[in-house]
Amino acid sequence: MSVLLSAADAAAVQFSNGWIWEGEALQAQVGRVISDSIAYGGSALRGTTDDGAGAWYGPYTCILPPGKSYEAAFRLETPSRAASGELALLDVSDRQGLRVYIERPLAAADFSREGTYEEFAIPFAYPDDGTTCAGDAPDGLEFRTWYRGNAELCLDRVTLWGAPQPITTTLSWDARAEQGSQTVTVRFLDAAGNPADCDVTVRIDSAGPIWSQSGDTWADVRDPVSGLDPASAAYAVSQDQGLTWGEWHPLTLTVPLGITTTVRIEAPAGAGPLARFRIDDVAGNTSWSDAARILLPVVARG
Repeated sequence: MSVLLSAADAAAVQFSNGWIWEGEALQAQVGRVISDSIAYGGSALRGTTDDGAGAWYGPYTCILPPGKSYEAAFRLETPSRAASGELALLDVSDRQGLRVYIERPLAAADFSREGTYEEFAIPFAYPDDGTTCAGDAPDGLEFRTWYRGNAELCLDRVTLWGAPQPITTTLSWDARAEQGSQTVTVRFLDAAGNPADCDVTVRIDSAGPIWSQSGDTWADVRDPVSGLDPASAAYAVSQDQGLTWGEWHPLTLTVPLGITTTVRIEAPAGAGPLARFRIDDVAGNTSWSDAARILLPVVARG
């Protein structure tokens, strides 16, 4: 998809196709899920000194397109910046942790504020999925937090972003290859790296309008994804029961652009005994009301 961008003071932009995993949904060797009003969804995964060290790991995902560069953003919180030693080691891996793409140690002093969730992003290249994602074993990408047990630490969520791109008026991004609506999050970054996120609804539509019932001079059509383009409607008439057809003529429809409910299309009165119809959806896919007919010569068996 191509995106038109406009943002004051933005120096770079990132995209995410809804690649978000809540901390409380990941697997945990230590710690517990807590209610937290400042966490997304009101819950987070917390480790304390009483819990000891252990990993928060998963989600073993195979949805990331390979051959690109990304950032894994860990949203974390600690109540004190005074704790000594390493709070955690963050990494990105697959093959059950045998292939580590990148890792980053995290200390309490790395937080700019106490008691507030902050994102810690680690960039990584994802050239291919290797031997992962080929069977039933959970061996896809993991975004792991190796909690050291030295001080309290909370994990809210992990978000995957495409690598930052310099801001230009128009940029391209690959949305998920699936029919229907989906949300793409656009993240604008200023020169200091401060983010501002904006959700954009994208509709993927690679199929033409759908025809249902029809008569000699009318037909019902709908397009449930991007909706119909009424200005594209046209009809043609046959005088010989569909063996040959006349030219296409524009047809006026008094329905709004992008309508997704069923619309009845009718040929003008007196246009002819049999009509067929053509219409586009808003995405530019064209559909015809009649199936293609192939006339074959008649061969008599002697």
